[in-house]
Amino acid sequence: MAETGTNVKWQQFRKSKMGLVFGMVLTALLSFVLLLYGGFLFCLPTILVAVIMYFIPRYFGLVGKKKLVVFGLVLMLFLGLASGYTVYLVVKDIQPSPVSSGDILTQGLVTPFRGGEAQSFNFTVDVKGASASSQVWVNLYDYFNTNDLRRINLTHSFSNGDGTLTFYQETQLPRSIYRHNFHFNQSATTEVVTNTGWGPFMITDTELLTQELYYNTLYVFLNVGLWFAFVIMATWWMDSSKKKMEAAQKLKKEAEVAKTQEKFVCSECGADVPVDAKECPQCGEKFEDEGGGPEKCPACGKEVAPGATSCWNCGKELKK
Repeated sequence: MAETGTNVKWQQFRKSKMGLVFGMVLTALLSFVLLLYGGFLFCLPTILVAVIMYFIPRYFGLVGKKKLVVFGLVLMLFLGLASGYTVYLVVKDIQPSPVSSGDILTQGLVTPFRGGEAQSFNFTVDVKGASASSQVWVNLYDYFNTNDLRRINLTHSFSNGDGTLTFYQETQLPRSIYRHNFHFNQSATTEVVTNTGWGPFMITDTELLTQELYYNTLYVFLNVGLWFAFVIMATWWMDSSKKKMEAAQKLKKEAEVAKTQEKFVCSECGADVPVDAKECPQCGEKFEDEGGGPEKCPACGKEVAPGATSCWNCGKELKK
């Protein structure tokens, strides 16, 4: 009884306005967490968010397709802005940190860490077991355009007196935020690569916030929006097909009921008789099926012409 009472209360809450608000807030929170921390699931977070955006509000009473679309658009805008602002808070406070690869490549840095387009940035790294002619370079990745890869060869070096050489190179860069890692051809077949670090930063916090809000909102609408539209169309098609099947079954049942309800009047007693009856339920009059075959003489069994008043063979008068 306690479980039944709890279930009744939950169903009442689910169908109330407060339940709908709860469902919308729950949808927003789950979607936000998935977008921020679901990267390890590859493309699944955007699919899961689209499914959550459709089914949770629907479960709490938002069943109309138009209302779901409006809710989805508003939620995607919120998710884009919220995730963009969250990433902005993380990125803007990043501080310079040396990158390395074991004891081969160490103290990989860019200085200064922040600057403008007129600023020259110096990339340096300590290399163990290298000579002045060794191939050492840094790869730069534009934070806002991951397809933009720049390679800068570190052509200058000096000895540290401890078996390592410091390689360095100054360069100017287009305005953006970059990430970098250092490479060293230790041999013809061995390449040593450091982990990836941040820098240089060449935009203001305001520019960073604007970029994050724009790119994250665009990402949500392009990725989540595509899957959300697919879910909407798929469920609309299934609902439409279900309604068509139900309508066809209803028409079939109505036709069967109508057939059983069809009646005619008995020519002997005037009683109502079902259309498929073989005899009158009141007077017992026999009914012959229309088109049931040729008539036969009841005396000799010979076939007679339809409408004949007597048998051509034995002369027996035929009942009409």
